[in-house]
Amino acid sequence: MGTQIIIQQGQPQTATQTLELYPINSTGDPDACRRLVHPNTSIPPLVYSVNSLCFNPVRTRGFDLDVLLSRQTSTVKTLGSTRVIDYTDQLEDSIVTEEWPGSESDFSMPIAMWRELYVYYRNPPDTTVGEYVVWEPRDRTSKRYNVQILSITPTEEFQIDEFRSRGGGGDSATVTSILEPTASGFINSTVALRMRIVGEVL
Repeated sequence: MGTQIIIQQGQPQTATQTLELYPINSTGDPDACRRLVHPNTSIPPLVYSVNSLCFNPVRTRGFDLDVLLSRQTSTVKTLGSTRVIDYTDQLEDSIVTEEWPGSESDFSMPIAMWRELYVYYRNPPDTTVGEYVVWEPRDRTSKRYNVQILSITPTEEFQIDEFRSRGGGGDSATVTSILEPTASGFINSTVALRMRIVGEVL
């Protein structure tokens, strides 16, 4: 006797499953927001988030799942043969740059977050007593690093799109003073934060 097949009418059901792929040797959480922590407790920790939405950088130069160290080699001819001289950077030689690209048609970050980054830039810790900002790239790794913030751009004139709470529209305003208080808004210019890695926090 053959197998009985019953065909029923109805709407097809689709089963979906979400699969997260983590890079090999990664100890980070792709959904985690990065963070900066200042040794001065009067300056609160800066989470790369606005209204519970992560604003991690689009690009991070000099860093993958860990700090990317440069290596330089030079070949030297000797009497017997050729020798290779190897110069490998130390951790404290590394510069990491976080970038949030912007354009006339797209914003890079909310100005509220830029202001917080600017506070960290304008208030460097006293490195003579061993104080550093702690950088936590939690989306890539669980490691934490002592860093010196070298620069943040833009630091001059940049464009902000002001979004009004009423009327559903917005208008563009040029802010010539970076400390000028503005309502809510977004920066159109590319924001870049450069940091020197001093060492890993153990």
